Amino acid sequence: MDAYGAIDFVNEKVVLFMPKLDNFYKIWMTTLSKEEFKAKYTTVDEIYYTDEIEQYFKDNQPDTVFLNKGVNSDSGLNTMIAEEEKYKGVCPNAKTDTEFMHDILSESRTIKNDEEIEVMTWASKITCEAHCSVMRNCKPGLRESQLESFFVFDC
Repeated sequence: MDAYGAIDFVNEKVVLFMPKLDNFYKIWMTTLSKEEFKAKYTTVDEIYYTDEIEQYFKDNQPDTVFLNKGVNSDSGLNTMIAEEEKYKGVCPNAKTDTEFMHDILSESRTIKNDEEIEVMTWASKITCEAHCSVMRNCKPGLRESQLESFFVFDC
């Protein structure tokens, strides 16, 4: 159930590729349509399903595909990257750059401005209140989805 993100530097667009989940998943998790994702993530310009990645690259034919490949400075683990077969077969002339983006993205994650800190503080307070609500309402026999409803309501 992986999602993928892309930044189209030429057209200045942020693109999200989300998994297309069967209705079966609605039993235990919230599933969102493309429209709901777009409304929730307002910084995303275009949304596609993950099975549309190859068609997206076929239609757009980038010169270079930048992948966020490197070692996470917090965990020491290698970052997970998109599989080359998602685009390589339909963009045979595209170069793959696995070095450029990692340092830029890592650096952008380390320094927070005042607005980002304010948003993180606000989100933490809401999350704490929601978890407290779940604990207050937790009783034997409740399903996880019922507890989730308390959390989502407070959020």
